[in-house]
Amino acid sequence: MAQKKSKSQPPSWIALMDDPNVNYFAAVKAFNLYWKHKEKPVEENELFESVEDKEKEEKLERKRERLREDDPAKLYAFEYKRFLWWKEQVEPFVLPDGRIKSMDERIAEWKVQKQHKHTKGEKQEKISPKPEKKN
Repeated sequence: MAQKKSKSQPPSWIALMDDPNVNYFAAVKAFNLYWKHKEKPVEENELFESVEDKEKEEKLERKRERLREDDPAKLYAFEYKRFLWWKEQVEPFVLPDGRIKSMDERIAEWKVQKQHKHTKGEKQEKISPKPEKKN
């Protein structure tokens, strides 16, 4: 999966996270390979952590200043953040083979869990009835 840094051809991991049939592990591997030897964009948590630390704040400012306009950390900062969010959101739905459950599969699973919870609640009520209120 050769990934070229050009404005006409974005890195493959960007398209992979938008593909509903993507293999999760392939997308994460492409992302990690792309950023392996590149400087990563500044993240919000770094900015928040640096608020009261002048040294950190100056370091982040120097990092921003040295990045060229065509640097991937500037070009793909939004996609970088979006990929990290995507990864966190789909991780609970990744199957062992890397396939991500479809929305229909997720809803069906939720319905089963909801039904199970409802059934369990009914059994619990039969076992321990609610105490009567005293007036």
